[in-house]
Amino acid sequence: MKKLTALIPVHNDDYTLWFCLRSIAPYFAEIIVFNDASIDNTREVVEKVAKTYPHIQYLEHSGKPLGWADARRELIARAKGKHLFFIDADEILLESQAHWLQKIPSLATVVYWRFTDIWGDFNHTTQRVFHSDFCHVYVNRNRVDELDWTMKVYGVASTPVIGSDDTRVLDEILFWHARGVKPDWRILQRPEMNAWHEKRREGTPHDFLHKLDQRVIHDRALKVLLTSGEHQIQPWRGETEKPRIVADADTRFEMVYKNGQIVDRRDHGWWGARCFHFADDDNNTAWDNFFPHRCDDVGLRQSGDSFIFNVNGQCVSCNHPLAYIWSQCGEGQTIGDIKRVIASEFGVEAAADVMPALRNLAKVHCIAVDRW
Repeated sequence: MKKLTALIPVHNDDYTLWFCLRSIAPYFAEIIVFNDASIDNTREVVEKVAKTYPHIQYLEHSGKPLGWADARRELIARAKGKHLFFIDADEILLESQAHWLQKIPSLATVVYWRFTDIWGDFNHTTQRVFHSDFCHVYVNRNRVDELDWTMKVYGVASTPVIGSDDTRVLDEILFWHARGVKPDWRILQRPEMNAWHEKRREGTPHDFLHKLDQRVIHDRALKVLLTSGEHQIQPWRGETEKPRIVADADTRFEMVYKNGQIVDRRDHGWWGARCFHFADDDNNTAWDNFFPHRCDDVGLRQSGDSFIFNVNGQCVSCNHPLAYIWSQCGEGQTIGDIKRVIASEFGVEAAADVMPALRNLAKVHCIAVDRW
């Protein structure tokens, strides 16, 4: 059996990376993840999956992103294996097709595979149901005279430079490409990143996105999902088998229909049993639809690393992030909003106990919860 190597560059794709790593880990002897200056939870995702699959290696670059080509060069330099699969963080392996991974090295020196583009949520696709491109490729490093990556004009895409004419495109569908199944800000980041490269802007695309209201980000991301000429959205009708890891996962993203037309996309959040980030008992998604309100005459004091709320002689402790977010809470925010802010500002460890704390605060009326 050949020892296969998966090389995965990652830039702010923590949600899809979780599915990607879990789907491919049993089939590769060497997996190297290169985190190219992500500002999401990429590191935590890799560390979690690596507890089950310790052969996953993690590299990290901070500061200004290197870009697609340089990230892949870093991966090539670190890889020890000869059978290299360049896999993106938003590709999810179809388990029923995994046997092709061992067959591919005998087909040609360079093999491109096909995948199904998934767009909006895991129940929608595009007209590119059976698609392939040059970035998703196997290379037998023993047989190539040259192996490098280059950026196209303005740096908006990368393609391999491979010194071999022995190439083939595999007809089989190996992966789901979840290119359009990401949080709103991540979907919007891609076109912003392209414009940033093209116009040689200062800073990074994140600088621009951080200044936008969440509603604006959502509306612009929805427009990308619904109006992209390359990705005309359509319901997935079983054109390929659904990966088990996707079929078994709770719904995060959901396209919203009205009169037979898609009008919105709902993000249920990455909470509870849906991901390791949060408490295991947080399965009641209805809590995301409750409003917290300020209460008058509520005492708040610090005790060690915790905060103590006091209402009418009743006390409940709470972690620092939740106390801070509650103190900043305004009208119209949901408990789901508070959870998401804690996760983004203070990290996954702080967010792990957010639901029990919120429930305790509600019990002693530190926050009043009303239905939307």
